[in-house]
Amino acid sequence: MTIGPLRAELMKLRRSRSTWVLGGLLVVGLVLFTYLLLYLVLQQPSSGQTNPEVEASRSALQATLAPSQLATTVLSDISGLGGPLVLILGAMSMAREYTWGTVRLLLTQTASRGTMVIAKLAALAVVLSILVIASFVAGAFGAWPVATLRGVSTSFPPAGELLRAAGIGWLILAAWCSVGVTLGTVLRSTGLAIGLGLVYALVIESLVRALARNLSFLETISRGMLQPNASALAASVGPPSAARGLGDGLTPNSPGVAAAVLVAYLLAAVAVSVVTVRIRDVS
Repeated sequence: MTIGPLRAELMKLRRSRSTWVLGGLLVVGLVLFTYLLLYLVLQQPSSGQTNPEVEASRSALQATLAPSQLATTVLSDISGLGGPLVLILGAMSMAREYTWGTVRLLLTQTASRGTMVIAKLAALAVVLSILVIASFVAGAFGAWPVATLRGVSTSFPPAGELLRAAGIGWLILAAWCSVGVTLGTVLRSTGLAIGLGLVYALVIESLVRALARNLSFLETISRGMLQPNASALAASVGPPSAARGLGDGLTPNSPGVAAAVLVAYLLAAVAVSVVTVRIRDVS
């Protein structure tokens, strides 16, 4: 692949309002809905009565806000809110070429159909890297003042842990985004690709995991879904006390298995997108 198609795709993503809006929601949402909101919750006076469950909940919230838990907290946001947002980004980046009727023009300007898809995926990979870095920077700016106001330690995790967490965050976003690209490629409709993607992310996965507690075959299916594996991989970062389950009573996959599942989604989505563009008649 030459550098020309990649630069063109990066320029389109940079000039697209959807890139800035979706990326802004991820980064700003981390600061507002995690650090600011939880800090305000902790500032509420207690009832004065000792309740072990309430105290445990407050301790968990305090741990979430601690700078030492930066990697865990940011990855939790990336695996939760970030997934559906970048799925939309991936779906829009591909489907709008068909919606606007520009796909034939793209094919005449690139060496091959596969090059067009790879250039889009490479440009999205760069954008996802920027989003991950921005999320950790925003998390640091959210954690430090909160820790200062609360009078607790402002020590951040080691650089090695942050680098590992950044790599995990990128893999999580890449898996979700690649699914969006595939939906946009196959369906050739921006609205339909986004709609079906969100139905899967917000409805189907939640429904399967809710029923999996009573139906063993659904538990097996849930182990191959995106969100449970993203959450399991995100929870593997940080001290052992920070590790957590999926919140639905199901035992999560090991970090190695979760990473393998996400890589499989990524590779399968890339393959389907490339093959679909190569064999489809766009006239």
